Amino acid sequence: MSDERSKFEFKIKKEYALIVAVIAAAIIFAIVGVKKPTTTTAAVPVEKTETERYVENLENKLSGTLSGVKNAGKVSVLITVDGCVESIYATDEKIVEEDGKKIVTTTIVTSAGKPMEIGKKFPDIIGVVVVAGGADDIGVKMALLDAVTTSLKISCNKVQILAR
Repeated sequence: MSDERSKFEFKIKKEYALIVAVIAAAIIFAIVGVKKPTTTTAAVPVEKTETERYVENLENKLSGTLSGVKNAGKVSVLITVDGCVESIYATDEKIVEEDGKKIVTTTIVTSAGKPMEIGKKFPDIIGVVVVAGGADDIGVKMALLDAVTTSLKISCNKVQILAR
């Protein structure tokens, strides 16, 4: 009987030792943590889309123009557009009449294997925000508003003029 009791006590001590070992491992793991392998990546310059270049160009030109307004101060411009710049290609239409029905076939004209671009359609401007140092003066604010609506051919409800 004493032999069984010592085996039982040994099993309990073994289980406690196992539990203590697992808890210690968990604590060490929590403190040290899992180190992720470090990888270095070179910064790859991302080329801007044609729409982003178009908007940036408009913002820069407008900002420069508005900075020239008397007492406007430092000016920043944000323009939002609906859609993107679209290319317009030359097309060729052929109309064939069969059994009294007209069939229209439209194909894009190519030159040297590439579509022939004849123009671009620029996206509609849906909003303009102007932040200017002198915009707290109503006269400056109105001059800025007039300049934006005239230069971009948009209505005044699409423009917000804010003071710095």
